[in-house]
Amino acid sequence: MKKLIVILEQIPQWYGCGIILLYSLLLAEFFSALHDLTPYNNDLGGFLDVYYKINYISTIVSSIIIWIIMSLLFHLTTLLFNGCALFARFLYISSYFYLIPTTFIIIAIIVIGQIDISSSDLTVLQNHPSFKLAMILVNYSYIPYYLLCMILIHHLYKVRLRYAIASVVIPILSVWAITKLFTLL
Repeated sequence: MKKLIVILEQIPQWYGCGIILLYSLLLAEFFSALHDLTPYNNDLGGFLDVYYKINYISTIVSSIIIWIIMSLLFHLTTLLFNGCALFARFLYISSYFYLIPTTFIIIAIIVIGQIDISSSDLTVLQNHPSFKLAMILVNYSYIPYYLLCMILIHHLYKVRLRYAIASVVIPILSVWAITKLFTLL
């Protein structure tokens, strides 16, 4: 892993930014493909077109912001365990690991494109095997990213592996708990 970190550090930083931008665009395309599957009333067509465009742009921007915030949370949690590294260094190296979710999103877009729904019922779409597969691909594509971040934190910040694992798990569980709390309100 140390050799991989050295190799990734030698790659220009804008490549990592390009990967994050590609990921963000593909995620917006994935949601756009989902919108195309859902039928809507023609009376609201103009309003929904504007809504979908705003949703597309906000998906791109929010996915970049979420990447930065989650990386910052990983960094700050690692600092609590006496880790020592630059945040910018972690941010740029971890951006290359987003190739994994990006690849899974490409596959999910292809799978979503194969769905042919003749019914206007959303439950038919939700029960469609291809839809379920696409959602699983997108949702679980982050697990390898988080595992690689744990290993990166272990080597980059020079902390024990258990602290590296905690540095990733604690922010993820915290964000999950906060979202669950808001769904209860």
